Amino acid sequence: MAASGDPQVVAYGKKVEFRRNHAIRFPDFRLTFLRQRHVPSSVFPRGFVYYDFQAASGGETVEVSWSEGTGDIAPMRFKVSGAAFLLELKESEAAGRLKDGELVVRRQRWNGSGGGAAEQADEADEAFGGMVAGLDMPPHARASPEPRAPLRSLSPVFGDKCEAFAMQSERGIE
Repeated sequence: MAASGDPQVVAYGKKVEFRRNHAIRFPDFRLTFLRQRHVPSSVFPRGFVYYDFQAASGGETVEVSWSEGTGDIAPMRFKVSGAAFLLELKESEAAGRLKDGELVVRRQRWNGSGGGAAEQADEADEAFGGMVAGLDMPPHARASPEPRAPLRSLSPVFGDKCEAFAMQSERGIE
């Protein structure tokens, strides 16, 4: 906490601990962990665990739900106040392995205007996800209006094209 009693501002790309109903202040918004919930699945016996957060800036509030889904530990993209961000739990491209109760938020520079490497990577991600869409993936992984971050983890399976997409898209993310 700062001397004024306000929470200190956490820099993007840094590990920070989170706990229920505690706001974390980032330069552009506040992020509050709301709950962890389990969603059963008819195909995956263990079901899916979601971590629900609320991002708020000015008068705008958005709910952000992160899940490792079927095992792909990837950032969850979200927008608040016109800017795009990536929420990372369990594993961070910027900070490495994360403990339970730790997260990283990165600001995404790509503005979504089309034609960029990040958009191409998201299209590749959708193509790979589409190959397993029949496996009862969690809703955010198959039907989100905001695409998930590129999947570097698929490069051993799909070869150099996936790795190239991941490398291109990283240039658009802090």
